[in-house]
Amino acid sequence: MTDETALADDLQARVSQAVHALARVRDAEDTTQKMAATAAQRIRDLEARRDYLAKTDFRIAFVGQIGVGKSALISVTTGLLVGERPRTKRDLKREAVLALGSGGTTVCEVRIRSTSTAREGKIGLRITPESIDSMRAMITEFAIDEWNKRDGSFNTGETAAASQPTPREVQRFIRNMTGLKRERSEISADDQRPGGPKSELFDPIDDLIKQHKSAESFAGDLVRRAHLMDRNQTEWWWPDGQDGRKALKGKFSRVNSGEDRSAVLPQLIELFVSQALPPSRLALDLEVVDTRGFDGQLGAREDILTRLRDDRCVVVACTSFNDAPSEALRSLLRSVGKDGSLMPALDRIVIVLADKGEAEQVNGADDDPDLGQMLKSGECKDRLEVEGLATSSILESVVAFDCLEDERERLVDRIDGKVESLIQAAHADLEQQLQDAATFIETLEDLKAAQAREEVDERLSTWFRANPVLGIPMRDPLDGLYEVVNRCRYGSRVHAMDRRFGVYEHLNGYSAVEVGASEAATRWTDATKSGVDGLFRALLEEPGMAEVQDHIRLRRRQFEAAYLQDLSRYAKEVRREVFARLKPAQVWRDCVGEWGNGPGFKGRVVEHLSDWSLRQHGILVAHESTEFTCLAGPEGWE
Repeated sequence: MTDETALADDLQARVSQAVHALARVRDAEDTTQKMAATAAQRIRDLEARRDYLAKTDFRIAFVGQIGVGKSALISVTTGLLVGERPRTKRDLKREAVLALGSGGTTVCEVRIRSTSTAREGKIGLRITPESIDSMRAMITEFAIDEWNKRDGSFNTGETAAASQPTPREVQRFIRNMTGLKRERSEISADDQRPGGPKSELFDPIDDLIKQHKSAESFAGDLVRRAHLMDRNQTEWWWPDGQDGRKALKGKFSRVNSGEDRSAVLPQLIELFVSQALPPSRLALDLEVVDTRGFDGQLGAREDILTRLRDDRCVVVACTSFNDAPSEALRSLLRSVGKDGSLMPALDRIVIVLADKGEAEQVNGADDDPDLGQMLKSGECKDRLEVEGLATSSILESVVAFDCLEDERERLVDRIDGKVESLIQAAHADLEQQLQDAATFIETLEDLKAAQAREEVDERLSTWFRANPVLGIPMRDPLDGLYEVVNRCRYGSRVHAMDRRFGVYEHLNGYSAVEVGASEAATRWTDATKSGVDGLFRALLEEPGMAEVQDHIRLRRRQFEAAYLQDLSRYAKEVRREVFARLKPAQVWRDCVGEWGNGPGFKGRVVEHLSDWSLRQHGILVAHESTEFTCLAGPEGWE
């Protein structure tokens, strides 16, 4: 038995003893209802913290804008390579199992996990596939977009690439699965112009589309070419080793690009290897997540929000080196900082400056890449502090990393340190709870302590009565949706959301509604939250309350839990109510009808949605709710 196991067993025993002692207090006939409720709350808190520490799973989610180099960082830090450690960009692209490129190369989220005991000695790939109906819909949308593009129907004021609502990685997938990949062909000597190109890009869709008289006919042809019913495989396994990794790399490339005839478009790709993060010094079950490219629109990205809300997930926020901190990173931190339900994630973020050989060019570096990385990291921290985006935890987490030059342990050690800090904080909290539980039991018959506990509760109740929160959290439940539409870089993404009735992976309108509601409720309760935090600090420092600090800490924990629960409940209820009314509404078709009508598309979409929201007055009411138990004082927290 290792020291760590012995410590864990000892801690488990101490928690069990404390829970049994508290249960006796809770169930005793002479225990007052209030003391029984307090004992029950302490039991729940102890068991929750014990369960957190008993688990060994943690997730490491890489987040960053398209093209920042997330997949390259992951490939190197996880050792997900075919050969030896690459030293050039060309070698890295050739040896990495993941798809590397200028951006948008991976078609969906990728998770790297440790192989189960039953599959020991194997490596594998598994996908969660899109449904056949979903694939038909996507191919049809792509076909109609291509038809309209050649028909001249697109008139959005955007470039051709930006005006295509189907994401480019999905376009590539559909082209490959239907045999319509663009190809470069040589221009004959007779047709070449002096100084002109010697080759040109040939698009087979140009010829195929001429064979059809309607977009619907063309779409049907593409669906038939996809052979969707033959694409039904979801798992592949190989013996671990050099040959197995080569096979894994090839299969990943084909599945990710649509060239594998046995697989449809994946919603999720999982890679299984012997150890997800081999350099980690922690004996934990780690999962590494490569998220889709992030452009700063956090409210619309439910996948990233899920990671930020996961208290067992370290978020590795990647930023390009030269412009660190990038606008996407700053937007992420701003969004987290103004939403009370996300603020705890600030202690779980690691910031990585993705150095692509740029460090030695930093002013003052004198061609020394190590010095350049130090200088740039310092600049990044200064900028975050100036903009009010830096907590002490954030500042400690900043690290520059060059995939081709730096040892991968450097970044993994930073990730390990963040995971360790979470575990240590949980241990410290559990130790404090054990001490507080013991103090509570010891002072049950202490009249002075009982009076002090009553005084604490009365002062808290008095404070809340004297500081009511007036008004309502928000006036328009679609505020969050308006914001992400207005800030979205490409109108084509907004159009993609419109034609899917608000549910789109890159721009989820209902996720934006939920985040907008949570931010509004955070602003609405901000002064109260700050005030009660100050009151708890004052009570803990007050000499006359020294004997009941355990009770003050319990009340603070209850308030914080009620606060987070209220934010979550409120935001989810606003989302639920909006979704039920908005999803089937005609307004989405009205928004779709604006596509192609020239510049100002996003503004017209917001106008349609705003008009719809006004018509829901008296029907949508969840956003006006003021039922927040965190504002009721101790009586509302129990």
